[in-house]
Amino acid sequence: MQATSSPEMLQDESHWALRQGRRVVQRWRPYLGWLVLALTMFIATLPALALDVHDWLRAARLSGAVRTVGPVAVLAMWLALGWRQPRGARWRWWQTLLLYAGLMLLGALLLSQLFLRWIPGPVALVDAARTGDWPALGERIVAQWTAFGARYVLWWQGVRAGGAAQDDVIFAGGAGLLAWFTGLVTAWFVYRRRHAFAGALLPLWLTINLLVLAQQGRYVILIGLVAVLTLHLQLDHGNLIRRWQARGWDYSADVIIDRAVAMGGVTLMLLAFGLFMPNVAVRPISDWYYGLIAPVDTQVDALTERLFPEYERTSRRGLGTVAGGLPNEFLLRGGPDLGRQLVMRVRTSDVISDSPYDEAPAPPGNYMRGATYADYDGRGWNNGPADARTQVSANARWSTPDWAGRRLVVQSVQLAFVSGIIYGAPEPVETSLDYRAQERGPDDLVALYARTDGYTVASLVPAVNEEELVAAAAWTPPADGPDPLADQLALPSTVTDRTRALAAELTADLETPYAKARALELYLRQFEYDLTVTAPGPD
Repeated sequence: MQATSSPEMLQDESHWALRQGRRVVQRWRPYLGWLVLALTMFIATLPALALDVHDWLRAARLSGAVRTVGPVAVLAMWLALGWRQPRGARWRWWQTLLLYAGLMLLGALLLSQLFLRWIPGPVALVDAARTGDWPALGERIVAQWTAFGARYVLWWQGVRAGGAAQDDVIFAGGAGLLAWFTGLVTAWFVYRRRHAFAGALLPLWLTINLLVLAQQGRYVILIGLVAVLTLHLQLDHGNLIRRWQARGWDYSADVIIDRAVAMGGVTLMLLAFGLFMPNVAVRPISDWYYGLIAPVDTQVDALTERLFPEYERTSRRGLGTVAGGLPNEFLLRGGPDLGRQLVMRVRTSDVISDSPYDEAPAPPGNYMRGATYADYDGRGWNNGPADARTQVSANARWSTPDWAGRRLVVQSVQLAFVSGIIYGAPEPVETSLDYRAQERGPDDLVALYARTDGYTVASLVPAVNEEELVAAAAWTPPADGPDPLADQLALPSTVTDRTRALAAELTADLETPYAKARALELYLRQFEYDLTVTAPGPD
């Protein structure tokens, strides 16, 4: 037996880099070759590419993670079965089941890290080792999983109550697990059966179902078909070589080129024919088929709408901004029907209920804050010069605030309008969307910006009792730097000397900040007022 090759195929590898590269490629060559592995990884990516065409994942990090898991699943299956040579000739059914179960657990672990980033990185580990603050590292891990658990419970109770709000992390988690399973199945059939069409059946079926009715992105189907045909050619040629070698036949290494040219020509002819071929269908047969699957399609559509109701995303035009003014100014210019207008629907992790929105028990009240202000000029609140906005990935925190005296509240928000600002209980720390955080200073948030009409937001709300407030010490500015609360504690120049003297008189005999604030509050509460405006007369 002898394989021949033309002199033109021999390359000059006198340079040390070429020799070293060839040595590495040959040493780590996977079973069935690098081309087969690369094509299998690409085919496993096709469903994720179809998702990108629909733009169903608003967060770039989530869509990138879903694109990643398919090829990684192929690599994981290749390693499990044997990177260079197969481990064992036969696999029993229970061994195969255990293999898939273990790899699915590995996929769930990988997805949780890609979405939540809960496993500390080298920088966090070094900081914890340097400071000895290992409990804080554990608390952050627990907090991340607690927030995710609350988001899942909110989504599931909305599903059961018929009013679920879209949560991209939940959707991406399901899509990621499906992409991971698709990669495992594809790799199994290619590796164990050396069958390209069987391995590509699941990813192609998912891709075609996602794109067949789409107005764009159908090129993904075409590229996928070309990749499958190329993989089939490579696997079939490998089978032929093994057959020829077993029989002791001589063959030319260039035969693969001849087969590729022939296959490429036939493929191009079929594609050209398909461009001009009319859509031929037997109407009675097609009507019978669609009538047969119509009940199933209706149930699937209803279930899909119940699980993930917001497939069509809102516009990604420019983000909004924060205007100044009085806190309740909208009451004066909102009209007589303002109190009956639906603004938003909110579910929180404080109440777990399967009841519909109109029947669910009300959660503990929290202000749904959109922005904070620092300057009061006697007429209204505003902010100073525009602060820089920092781009933050979805499900990542714009800051790492202290948890002391706070508790986590997760809110699932469905707005009745498209907003450029994220509303949430103060202090919002992360959202389910890619967003921009505008800060006045370190840990001093102005607002979170993302154009949407539905999202999930996690907040750290105050959780202190009166005894803790009484025992709290007065604020002491740092001695080696600017006062971070200077803007919040400064009084405007319009406050008169008489008002300042009255405040000093009311708090003269009090020691704690809480007691002073309480005294001023009680004094102001004795003045009755409302925002009702007398209607103008007929003249």
